Amino acid sequence: MATFYEGYRSGKDGFEMRRNGEYSYGPHFHQNVEMLVMKNGRCELTVDGKELALSSGQVAFIDSFCVHSYGRNFGDDHCLLIIPYAYLSEFNRARGNGVLSSPIIDDKNMTDKIMTIIDCFLSEARGGYELFSAVNAVLGLVYRYGEFREAEGDREYDLIRQILSYIDDNFTGDISLKGLSKDLGYAEGHISRVFHKFVKRSFPGYVNDKRLEYLEKIDDGKQKITRLIYEVGFKSAQSYYRAKRDRLVSRENI
Repeated sequence: MATFYEGYRSGKDGFEMRRNGEYSYGPHFHQNVEMLVMKNGRCELTVDGKELALSSGQVAFIDSFCVHSYGRNFGDDHCLLIIPYAYLSEFNRARGNGVLSSPIIDDKNMTDKIMTIIDCFLSEARGGYELFSAVNAVLGLVYRYGEFREAEGDREYDLIRQILSYIDDNFTGDISLKGLSKDLGYAEGHISRVFHKFVKRSFPGYVNDKRLEYLEKIDDGKQKITRLIYEVGFKSAQSYYRAKRDRLVSRENI
């Protein structure tokens, strides 16, 4: 499945709360923090290439810019929170250069307290100060119960984010691994290896998926498809139809 950068979730007003839904998110990342609170149930998720299982009484805390994805199987009682980066100033100041030792915090007491805040405050918050206070109460519990370690620079994580952001900005143009290698200053083979490690797809296949998604977004039924094909970056109608076929095969194999 393709990885993508969710720029719209990196804004200051991106708070979201979803209760007891079914989620199937492919690998993605954003500036905001994402939390999955599992009061009762189980789901599988992947964070920065590591496959994890979240069970009853646990919380998944997915930090800014971590590449993550969810499966479809969720439990009876859970809540997904997406916390805007603008809300994180006090939390980030308190933890300094610390990051959680594991994305999963296994503490039923903390989970119950967070669910109480969700039920009693977040679900009725009218925005502004009420919302900010409730969210920071949740972050305070993460800070209290989470085990932190000193952050270590990981060049591969930094590089995959650079690659994905670059693709997001340039996929409608003449984009290639060779050009990406030149612009980012890494060997082409190294970029290819890191890309496949995180995305599990070929570079051309991923770029074409971005083009197809964009075409579907801008196609209002009034424009000629041949015009749109070139506008989103395909060099011919044949390459467009080949990309559609390849995407269908890829989804059938997931």
